Amino acid sequence: MCPVGSIGDRFVAPTVTPEVLALWQQGLGTYANGLLQVVHLVTYETSIYPWIMRDANKRYIPLMLTAFGSLYYLRQLNNPVFPMFTHDITLLDPQTGFAKHITYEIDAFFGQHMLEESTRENELQLEAFRTALAAGVQPPGPDQMLCHTPMRAMGGNGDPTRCTLGNALVHWDILRQL
Repeated sequence: MCPVGSIGDRFVAPTVTPEVLALWQQGLGTYANGLLQVVHLVTYETSIYPWIMRDANKRYIPLMLTAFGSLYYLRQLNNPVFPMFTHDITLLDPQTGFAKHITYEIDAFFGQHMLEESTRENELQLEAFRTALAAGVQPPGPDQMLCHTPMRAMGGNGDPTRCTLGNALVHWDILRQL
């Protein structure tokens, strides 16, 4: 089911690109054994606000959650100085609290960035994900993430073999409060 229809096409459709609509039309859920999941707009949109310097005149549209809880989101820019850049994609890492600009080219994000070795290594943490699964950690399901135990913010070393499954939004909230 496309999340656009769940809150009204007239409200969301003008703020997203055709690539994002196509992503949602392919379906919500997990991919690559839980390495990535396409998330529901309504469930995640307000949850990212405490993490970012939010401009109330812009839209922040959650796209995909990584196995370790980082979130790719589309940011509506509406900058009259640079009208050619209507959107960009940003990555929010709740482990560090940082948001990182990825690209202005939405089609390049899906067609190039997500296929790059550095993306798999640094953003998706593919090797740590594989290590966790090899150690018997269950892959994340919908709205779940691999949680470092103990949390890095509480002195954990990020050992993927000691991860546990947790609700992504609950874990985000705990991390934000630390």
